[in-house]
Amino acid sequence: MSLHALPPIEITEVIYDRMYVQINHPDLRKTLLTYRIYNSLNKPIRKGSFIGEYIELSLVHMPDGVYKIQLSQQEGLEYSFEFLKRSNS
Repeated sequence: MSLHALPPIEITEVIYDRMYVQINHPDLRKTLLTYRIYNSLNKPIRKGSFIGEYIELSLVHMPDGVYKIQLSQQEGLEYSFEFLKRSNS
């Protein structure tokens, strides 16, 4: 499979303790990406930034539910994903 066949960004869609964000596009790996996580009421509950091809976020403290993560770069491109957080029990 060629690199261009992959989506630019992939996330774990069902999370128990950790979310994995994989940056597949080489240009996105070189730029600062800012992330925001929103709850079901669209209220921001966590934010941060990173550079690179991979980040692991600990979400063990968050209650079960449906959330959204939005990743953006300084040039204005944005990527949004919904995910489901479940407890490990």
